Amino acid sequence: MAEDEDRRVYLVTGGGTGIGAATARLLAAAGHRVVVSGRRPEPLHLVAEETGGLAVPSDIGDPDATGALVDAAIGAYGRLDGLVLNAGIGRGGGVGEVTLEDWDAVMRTNLTGPFHLLRAALPHLLEARGAVVAVASVSALRNGVGNAAYATSKAALLQLCRSLAVDYGGAGLRANTVCPSWVRTDMADRRMNRFAEEAGLDSGAAGASGGSGRSSGSGRSGVEVAYEEVTRVLPAGRPGEPREVAEAIAWLLSPPPPSSTARCSPSTAAPRRSIRARWASRSAWSRGTADRPAAPLRADRHHVAALVGGTGSVTARTGDCPGR
Repeated sequence: MAEDEDRRVYLVTGGGTGIGAATARLLAAAGHRVVVSGRRPEPLHLVAEETGGLAVPSDIGDPDATGALVDAAIGAYGRLDGLVLNAGIGRGGGVGEVTLEDWDAVMRTNLTGPFHLLRAALPHLLEARGAVVAVASVSALRNGVGNAAYATSKAALLQLCRSLAVDYGGAGLRANTVCPSWVRTDMADRRMNRFAEEAGLDSGAAGASGGSGRSSGSGRSGVEVAYEEVTRVLPAGRPGEPREVAEAIAWLLSPPPPSSTARCSPSTAAPRRSIRARWASRSAWSRGTADRPAAPLRADRHHVAALVGGTGSVTARTGDCPGR
């Protein structure tokens, strides 16, 4: 539990479920104050009640709402030490198929909304010499079929966060991005359900390589089978859990401040032992890339482990991230 003088105030968008809710719980458990925002009041109020925090129903895609959100946080706690840009939506389709309405909705929520929120929060974050963590996606680094709007928005969010670090790092602001692969959230569950329906996966079929479909005999749901299919190439061979990503976010937010900034941290579930992680160099202005053997994440706050599903050993470089 943090001492009173060490209690920070963190604002988490998309804080009602999934990664956002897990992050709010973790920060609150460490003794900090949390403000959670999102479009659905019911889950927000449940998280706020559980964490002793403040729930502010808000649509990050509304420019006027972002200013009001920051005002609510400052009005309640008098300061703002960190911002977690977690809210996001997805719409399928390639460049020729995605509708303009879907494109605009994704950009408004995943990119323009965070931009407006950052502008509103920036004076308070600079005063606190605080931190920003954006939750992008491994899709920001390597794309897949029918993912034009979502992947583009997340790649742009990554660069927005880097711009923040470059422009304001000298004033003490840290900005980093985490890029998770598949994580068990409501949004991912819905996508897995659609995938299961489209691929004809059900509780009695586990799609083998080549789409042959074998009887699993396990009674698993189509969603579980779908998760198995899409995570085959990941080092852990399973989807991540929200708390796993939340731990990385909380670490990047935590004082004493890591000197790492402008960092992109691709993440999957815990890696198999055969997978080696290499450590990223210390900051956006360091003298180059320092490759180091794998070590526990908490061993050195000045380095961030970067793992990308299916790539084996990865080196993350200053100002440059390995791909997905």
